[in-house]
Amino acid sequence: MALTVREIWQMEKFKAFRLVAGEKGLDNEIENIGILDYEYAVEDEELQQKWAFGRKGFVISSLLFAKDHPERILNAFEGLVRDRVSALAVKAVCYQELPREAIEYADENNLPVFLFGRDDAYFEEIVFEIKGRISGWNDVKDMEKRIDSLIDKDLGTEERGGILRRVVKGNWQNYLVVYEKYEEKIKESELARRQRLLSDRLREQGSALIYHGGCLIFLAAEKSETLSRYTRQLLRELRSGERHQAVGVGSRHVREDELRQAVMECLYAEKFARLKGKEEIFFDDMGVYQILFPYYEENWMREYSRRFLGKVLEFDREYDGELFQTIRIYIEQSGDIHAVAEKMHVHKNTIRYRINKVRELLNMEEDPTFLEQMSLAVRIYELGTRWEVGSGWQEKRC
Repeated sequence: MALTVREIWQMEKFKAFRLVAGEKGLDNEIENIGILDYEYAVEDEELQQKWAFGRKGFVISSLLFAKDHPERILNAFEGLVRDRVSALAVKAVCYQELPREAIEYADENNLPVFLFGRDDAYFEEIVFEIKGRISGWNDVKDMEKRIDSLIDKDLGTEERGGILRRVVKGNWQNYLVVYEKYEEKIKESELARRQRLLSDRLREQGSALIYHGGCLIFLAAEKSETLSRYTRQLLRELRSGERHQAVGVGSRHVREDELRQAVMECLYAEKFARLKGKEEIFFDDMGVYQILFPYYEENWMREYSRRFLGKVLEFDREYDGELFQTIRIYIEQSGDIHAVAEKMHVHKNTIRYRINKVRELLNMEEDPTFLEQMSLAVRIYELGTRWEVGSGWQEKRC
């Protein structure tokens, strides 16, 4: 996640800025801001390198150095591109319009160039606004990295406690974590507004952090009953949004050293909600998937699923059969032949034949653990690791 030129342009302070070149570079990332004076007007290459702008910079200028020398504008553009600057905003003091060759050069090199009027913004205001936004995004990236390190078990006890103290307010005895993520990718500015809105509404109940395209929401309370009430209120708030999103709700925790588990629970629940096409799922309601989610991408789990389903899928492909669909519904209906037949609109003897065929393919005609083992194999397969017979594994992340 990074701040982009487009995000800057959408800020209230910059709505009067007019894009005159480099539209294809609007998604360039911004990491710093600078003011262009005479850096590219000098002929000394050593000085030019010394004064070079940092890459991914947002540069502002009045082009005063080129007041009587319009040819210097193209030279400056070439220097900005060489320094891998992300965008340039020009205050229309010396030039109301820019030379055509400079505009064409900016277009060719995807360098966004904006023009703004004398009264649209002062340089110090622009610097203040962008520095503030960069600082905010740096905080976002820092917290994302810290949460990632938490999940990867790279943080010690003190660091874990530091995260929790930052995101949980007031006195608490109970906490849980919720993860909200939209189905479609949204603009980072919109995501930031969503995070600020949630944080403002949570107030003393908790806080929200941007995390990999979604929002991690931490709730805390002294009593478990109060935490449950906070959770219900939050879910009502999340459901009221116009966009369709998946929400995962973790379990209640009471200890600081359970923070990693609390975060992972809501991430698993959010993935499971998307997999099942539901708006929200509680980790506590995931059943056996609570155990499968942390391990389903491991090779030994994949091989387990392949060992039981490989022959079934191969049979279906060769004979245009429905063994896999039948066994999936058979598991869903806890082995009730009549319920499976009714759901698939076929005779119960057809279902018996198909189930016996699966048992035969797997040499499990008399195995009392058939339903149990097939249930695990199908659930691992449907979690997101898909494979085609004869073509190896085909990844499909849920």
